Amino acid sequence: MAISTQQIALPSQFSVLAYRDKKFLDNPANLPAGWTVKDDSVSPPFAAFAFQNDTTGEVVIAYRGTDGLSDGLADLAIASGSWHPQFQQGMDFVVEVQAGRTIFPQGTDPSTLLVTGHSLRGAIAQAAAQA
Repeated sequence: MAISTQQIALPSQFSVLAYRDKKFLDNPANLPAGWTVKDDSVSPPFAAFAFQNDTTGEVVIAYRGTDGLSDGLADLAIASGSWHPQFQQGMDFVVEVQAGRTIFPQGTDPSTLLVTGHSLRGAIAQAAAQA
């Protein structure tokens, strides 16, 4: 199966979109064609969004990256190898999305779920994907 350059670029696009606010993301013109926001968790400084392709059912969870000085403690925790509460928020969001019957009416299909993030939330995305 061939993968297009557009498909390869999607995680990056969603990582960038995670820096936007919910009002911006609710406008379909601001998202890749065929994608909508299905869920979000915004509790500053933490923010994550679940996007779904309306045709294929694919889901991308995108975590907002380091977003100012308030993320400094979380960044220090990563550097020291510690677990910061934002990691738990990231894990909890994946569980919430997987349990969402509007997103996965037949139950979660791991082959249709991708997690992505930039900077600090890239680390959270890696932890969530591994779990």
